[in-house]
Amino acid sequence: MANGAKVAIEAANRTVGKDIYLVGVDALEETVNYVKEGTVTGTVLNDHVGQSHTAADQAIKMAFGEKVDTKYTVDYVKVAAAGKAAAAGDAAAKAVAAIDPTTGGKDFTVGICIYKFDDNFMTLYREELQKYLETTYNAKVTIVDGKGDQAEQTNQIDNFITQGVDVLILNLVQASATETVANKCRDAKVPAVFINREPEEAEIKRWTDEKITASYVGADARQSGTFQGEIILETPNKGDINGDGTVLNDHIAQSHMAADVAAQMIAGKPIETKYTVDYVTVK
Repeated sequence: MANGAKVAIEAANRTVGKDIYLVGVDALEETVNYVKEGTVTGTVLNDHVGQSHTAADQAIKMAFGEKVDTKYTVDYVKVAAAGKAAAAGDAAAKAVAAIDPTTGGKDFTVGICIYKFDDNFMTLYREELQKYLETTYNAKVTIVDGKGDQAEQTNQIDNFITQGVDVLILNLVQASATETVANKCRDAKVPAVFINREPEEAEIKRWTDEKITASYVGADARQSGTFQGEIILETPNKGDINGDGTVLNDHIAQSHMAADVAAQMIAGKPIETKYTVDYVTVK
């Protein structure tokens, strides 16, 4: 996203850092290089390494009967200067839990459902997840593509349960399907880790109340907006690039609202067709 915006900015004969700021949320290697050279102001990393490692660690613990929390949140990482770019790897390394279970020679099987394979972020996520499970826990991993179809994915979950996998890691097509899927896993006595798409808080609480062996691992989308805002505020003129005392676009409030509305849509809740965010005056 930021890379495309960079091209558009340059085509308009504008210059990042002089008459416009550009902050992204992808933190691709190319984008980080642009941050280092100053043609992108900053970017925010959705830490697929930290999230996938945390999801794998909790899945293994649950499969071995260990008690885990019902929710884990992995921080985004700000990348705003050459000196900070390496922080992404540091944060990911710190997210790895220090556990070393023994399988007793048993083939340990993990079924992973991804909502669709052609999502760039989830491609990075699933590749790291598989590598980490296989190299760290010697697990046998099978990953299936939901192709954006919840009915298809539900069939895949049923197949994994029938095959007798030890644990499921689930990136649901629709977060609103969480309750039904969690009940399936409970009835089959298969632990489940839900990733990336956050269930309703009431559903997560239900896992504790009804003693369902399930957990959610993800990030707080609002934090990415906060970090983007902080990157802008860390610039010399605090985002007021033309000195008129006004930031023309409140990216923080807009990103928070967009994330909240998207979550409501995924959960199947009714929403408005239009939302507006006021301009912000910098004093």
